[in-house]
Amino acid sequence: MGPTVKKYVICLIVSSCALVVPAANACKPLLPKDQVREFVMAAQPPDTAILTGVVTAVKEDHQADGRVITDTMVRPIKWWMGVREDLVIVRTTVLAGSPCPNLTSLNANVGERWLLGGLIRHASSGSWLEPRASMRLDHGHLPIDVEKQLRRINVPG
Repeated sequence: MGPTVKKYVICLIVSSCALVVPAANACKPLLPKDQVREFVMAAQPPDTAILTGVVTAVKEDHQADGRVITDTMVRPIKWWMGVREDLVIVRTTVLAGSPCPNLTSLNANVGERWLLGGLIRHASSGSWLEPRASMRLDHGHLPIDVEKQLRRINVPG
């Protein structure tokens, strides 16, 4: 293999890597704290809700078109913003063939505590929360910096 061919092969490899890295990073979500901070700063009532709660059930519905709709039932512990309800359905949808399947799913388990922020969606079949920011709470507690952010928007009640 001559020097010209070696240079060509190296350029081809470098070019391929340059195309793959941005695609891989496109699926990389914000860290949960950053996601929550950005959501809290942009939150606008009345269709916005932010709460902490315990997951009570998770139900997956596999659609014929390949979508997976997951309804996660959450019993609220504390409301930071939004209409107070006894049970909140958090709905996520993962599209078939999505290049980033874990970016939109919640991956919550029964018994876990979560901080959830999202938009309330209404339909004839009921209401649900479409999550825009979520964070599993280690040991059931909010990180101090996240709690400080949330206190800025807390509405007594």
